[in-house]
Amino acid sequence: MSAQRKKSLLMLTVIFLVALLIFVIGIRNQQLGKVKYDGGENTQVEEDIVLTSLSPTDKPMTTAVPEDLPDIDIKSWEYVLANKANTYDLLPQVAPIQGEIDRYFDSRAVDSLNQMLSDMRAAGYTFHVNMAYVPYSYQELMYEKKVKELAGDEEISEKYENQAERIVPRAGQSDHQTALGVDITDGYFTPYTNEELSTEKYVWLRDHCAQYGFIQRYPDGKQGITGYRQLYSFRYVGKTAAEYIQKNKLCLEEFIQLYKNKETAENDKNSKK
Repeated sequence: MSAQRKKSLLMLTVIFLVALLIFVIGIRNQQLGKVKYDGGENTQVEEDIVLTSLSPTDKPMTTAVPEDLPDIDIKSWEYVLANKANTYDLLPQVAPIQGEIDRYFDSRAVDSLNQMLSDMRAAGYTFHVNMAYVPYSYQELMYEKKVKELAGDEEISEKYENQAERIVPRAGQSDHQTALGVDITDGYFTPYTNEELSTEKYVWLRDHCAQYGFIQRYPDGKQGITGYRQLYSFRYVGKTAAEYIQKNKLCLEEFIQLYKNKETAENDKNSKK
């Protein structure tokens, strides 16, 4: 084979590989565009939601300090909070989720997640990790995309920015950026309906997640506090906290508030000495 022919074949090979790479990237981007990041169009939020407001079904966040409050360090990594009132901008250490493609979770908690998913399969349930860790930059991209989508041909304004954050959290305000939140669904892009969320699979997850250190992050009846109602979203907090939260029907914000109450009570007590 002549040198010229070899050179031509090499060029054709390079062109083919570049075209293949562009095709694969294009398909992947199309898939990413369909993913319902942080609930997307499937997220159920209350009208005129305010994070500190309470929905009619919620009890006011108490100022009491329960005697059976777990003895934990509420400032530990498991209890980090990301919402409209608490911006998260750290870079977590993540590890791949077993059996999933391009899905990552906090390296300190990924074994617990893998075990829960494995036991869920063993119980006969099929599922997909629709979303886990989302980097700050990607969350920012998703939020800006939603703002532009809502604005359409009009100029971007605070009106559309506020509307967008009711569907897609701003960068730093999504629980997925902590790498401790995970959305478990039937398939990559399956719309989530109330009918699907009441299946045996979600009953199993709701009843067993605390055994692995997980809670429902946005439970029904707590959207006045959390800002969202996403029954398919789960959050790692460790077994001790998860069991207490589940037993007392709390959301993460309420659980953390109990420790703020405890700190306030202790400070008041010390100031009177």
